[in-house]
Amino acid sequence: MSTRNPAPPPRQEDKEKLRRQNQLKKQQKKRKRQRRRRMLLVSLPVAVLLALAIAIVGMLSKMVKIESYQVVGSEQYSAEEVWQASGLALGMNMLLAPLEEAQQAILRTLPFVQEVTLKRVFPYKIQFQVKETQLTLAVNAGAVPLLLDENGKVLEEGNAQMQQTQPSLVLNLPELDKPAVPGERVSLRPDAYGTDTLALLRDILAAAEQSGMREHITGIDLRSSSDVRLYYQNEICLLLGARTDFQQRLAWAKRVLLDMENSNALQQGTLDLTLDSQTPFRPNTASDKIEIPTTADSAKTTQPGSTTHATQPQTKKTTESSTTRPSSETQTARTTSQADYEAEPTNRER
Repeated sequence: MSTRNPAPPPRQEDKEKLRRQNQLKKQQKKRKRQRRRRMLLVSLPVAVLLALAIAIVGMLSKMVKIESYQVVGSEQYSAEEVWQASGLALGMNMLLAPLEEAQQAILRTLPFVQEVTLKRVFPYKIQFQVKETQLTLAVNAGAVPLLLDENGKVLEEGNAQMQQTQPSLVLNLPELDKPAVPGERVSLRPDAYGTDTLALLRDILAAAEQSGMREHITGIDLRSSSDVRLYYQNEICLLLGARTDFQQRLAWAKRVLLDMENSNALQQGTLDLTLDSQTPFRPNTASDKIEIPTTADSAKTTQPGSTTHATQPQTKKTTESSTTRPSSETQTARTTSQADYEAEPTNRER
């Protein structure tokens, strides 16, 4: 029967290594205990403060309730209409009131509201800061005329409403792609070139504003993006043609019309801004008709000698002339070509 040999005694180096390992483990355990104590000392006061805060908020939430409201900046709608559209109610918890949902509800329900901000005014009030649409556009795009803002949101529909609102200008646009819904963006059928008509409209309005012609434009025809037409005080048709250089062309038109007015030659006719011509203005003859966008019908025509003024906002003065216009046989309009306009100074004021 064989016997195993006894294990050799550990060497001195192994004993020392084992001792260091045991010592290291003890130090690690000690550090863990110290960390736990520090975390407990820090977290305990925080937990106490958090519990107190929750208790205070809970008490306030039961005590602080909506007792009143204030509406600032609304002219189209009464304070009661704004409040009802928000969906909030008196007695509702001030802290838990869904202000963002109320904001969206107002924008959906009240089309003339462009922006609205809701603010808690402690202890008991909700304040509404309202910004309403300033530019209103009467649109012929189907059987029933529409009233839009400059971003294409439907404000109202029908001639009766438009006569009360007095739109800033009148548009002829392509037909609707789907029925219009007040408070929603209008959907228009693209023309033969696939043009975004609302984007084109924004470009034209921006160009008219920058060129100083905005207040004199009473109508715009955008039924074709290749044949854009603007109407100057319902008397002169401005042919802009395709979508390019609107600001430059309108600035040229302003100079031409200024020269005509200074020479007392302003009369009904057509100003063709698509041609680089010395005589872009063509007076109307007895057989000529100018289509003027109007809210009464989808399109109305006017013959020489007649004037149909589009309605303007009550806060702005309309520009009308009572002077008898000279006929094309006795007066010749002095016009300026586009090349002359670009070469001459541009600091003359209208």
